[in-house]
Amino acid sequence: MASSKFKSGNLRAIAGMLFLLPAILAGAAWAAEKPAVVLIPSEEEVSSLLAPVFKKRSFVVSRIALSPISGLWEVILETDAGKTILYIDSSRKYFLGGPIITLDGMRNITEESLLSMGMPKADPSQVPVEDAIPVGNAGAGKRIVVFLSPVCSPCNEMLQTIKQVAVQRKDIGFYIKMLPESAADESYWRSETIVSGRSLELLEKSLAGSTIPKPDKSVPQVARTVDIADKLGIHATPTIMLMDGTLVEGTLSREALLGWIDRHSEVGRSMAQGGRAKRDRSE
Repeated sequence: MASSKFKSGNLRAIAGMLFLLPAILAGAAWAAEKPAVVLIPSEEEVSSLLAPVFKKRSFVVSRIALSPISGLWEVILETDAGKTILYIDSSRKYFLGGPIITLDGMRNITEESLLSMGMPKADPSQVPVEDAIPVGNAGAGKRIVVFLSPVCSPCNEMLQTIKQVAVQRKDIGFYIKMLPESAADESYWRSETIVSGRSLELLEKSLAGSTIPKPDKSVPQVARTVDIADKLGIHATPTIMLMDGTLVEGTLSREALLGWIDRHSEVGRSMAQGGRAKRDRSE
């Protein structure tokens, strides 16, 4: 009788294990597929890796960032012939000379990186967004500041693109700062009206050429935005400030805007990570 109970208990235990087996295997597969955290290589490490490539030619590693391809680092070098870009894989065994081109839209990512190196930059922390008009997910990890004028036709085009991206990508949140063209024209008081209510609806009406009410009183946030923009060298609208501080003037297509945002969001994170790593090594 005891033997019968023992066998019955064993069978129930085995049945329970078989029932849980798919979940256990699924968990193991998830753990195997979960990407490992790869630390950004240091400038010293990259210089050592590339020394055999350049042999006796001099070069300086000026920036290391994640590329759009998983497991591939973008390395920007200063050489006697000027700036160039190489790519090193996370195993540190291979390097590529580029260019990287997307199949969707045929964007030359390598060329964009080279162009962005000559673009102006500003410190995003100097731009408060409390008075900005939010578009998209306010809790998004990628926060993009956009300077618009309320009477600017290209700004209207840019706003429509921003709204499309905000619907498509919940990881991106836009913050629109009103930057009037002059303190002496209607763009200034229109900016005050829009900022006082933080109203996307009023902004769209203004950009469409419709009448909006004048403000009841002065709105000091507009004057502060004008002052900040002047200090940062922002004098045109639309201007987009990316996460790493790169300033992009003019209208962009949806594909181009997404490309700039994604690329420079990774650059911003990589630069911050590299800064932390340098501080850790110095300590």
